[in-house]
Amino acid sequence: MSNAGPIELGSVVSLWRYPVKSMMGEELNAAEVTERGLLGDRAYALVDSSDGKAATAKNPRKWPRLFDFRATFIEPVRPAVKLPPVRIALPDGTAVTSDQGDLDETLSKPRKLTRAAFQAWGAEGGKTAARKRTAEERSASARKAVLARWAKAKKKAQ
Repeated sequence: MSNAGPIELGSVVSLWRYPVKSMMGEELNAAEVTERGLLGDRAYALVDSSDGKAATAKNPRKWPRLFDFRATFIEPVRPAVKLPPVRIALPDGTAVTSDQGDLDETLSKPRKLTRAAFQAWGAEGGKTAARKRTAEERSASARKAVLARWAKAKKKAQ
């Protein structure tokens, strides 16, 4: 029997939540962690109205300014309750909220984000009822990304 005590693996220096996928987020003092991760993290997304896909900073040619926006929840996020709206600080210093009627038009103006529609993403509630991605869809998406990277690496090696 060992007399060893608990082993410290590390410490949390800061905790951040990103309410809108690929936008800057908010620093937290505490947060609830669920089986899906931090409660409210990436609960919303901008959706490209031309193809229905979420805007992502992983595609900087198409979405070069996403990191210029900052999103914060207006009210605390609670489990099993409709998501509260978010406040989005725009690069020019103005702010909009996810529950205002002209949000899609505001975000789609020149020098903001083009072709954008704001939707709840992967969570109940939100301004627009977007469906959850199933585990099968997430797995298929991950497999597709891995196969694409593998094909690219194979082609580069030839």
